[in-house]
Amino acid sequence: TLKAPERVKALAAWIGGEPIRGRPLPADRPGLVITHGGLRLHVPGADPTLWHQGMTYRRVRLKHTDTLVRVLDLRPGERVVDGTLGMGHDARMLARAGANVLGLEARPAVVVWTLEGLRAEDPEAARRLTVCCADHRQWFAAQPPRSADHVYLDPMFPAGAEGVSTNLAPFRKLPRLPRVSHDTLRAAYAVCRRRLLLKLADDEPAPWVPGLPAVEVVGSKRLHFALWRTPEESALQSTAP
Repeated sequence: TLKAPERVKALAAWIGGEPIRGRPLPADRPGLVITHGGLRLHVPGADPTLWHQGMTYRRVRLKHTDTLVRVLDLRPGERVVDGTLGMGHDARMLARAGANVLGLEARPAVVVWTLEGLRAEDPEAARRLTVCCADHRQWFAAQPPRSADHVYLDPMFPAGAEGVSTNLAPFRKLPRLPRVSHDTLRAAYAVCRRRLLLKLADDEPAPWVPGLPAVEVVGSKRLHFALWRTPEESALQSTAP
């Protein structure tokens, strides 16, 4: 409901940036562009991009349980930390399945862009999503043990393995973080009461992490995940009827 100048100032304050009117767009940093067509993410080297629901437009229509929801064995009301929120597609599916989702995203402009897009597309799912602007590597290390039911990680795949989706075009231009380290996986596992899940690229082997239990590879023909179960999860499975 804010008028354009007030909205520009509000968004700039939200992401810790400065309001700029007109072009050219800054070539040294990402930001948000308000247009008549909607809020766009600006990443130097890529065209300003509207948030898009991607393949979730199909996933929400499937009659069977979503693969991500299935491999987590997700139960309504459970708390899931999505440590790599990005465009929020997987967080949307988790929220629609009844989870309370905390999404971590280190880039403020992406936080606002994703929240605005998801609230417009799926307000009910957005109500079950809380977003924290934080780098998951530091965030996990600061959390108390067993403070979430599940942790999910879907970092950008290695260069050349991230596919050709136009939805990811701006993300390919952002500085690429290293793949998840063993230290990060151990810190994320410590937060879990049940399962830690890492999405794998095609033909990417599941990491063997010293200090964690044996890793399982789960998923479907198209999607592959590395899964670590906590002792509490294993106990639940062993007593299941």
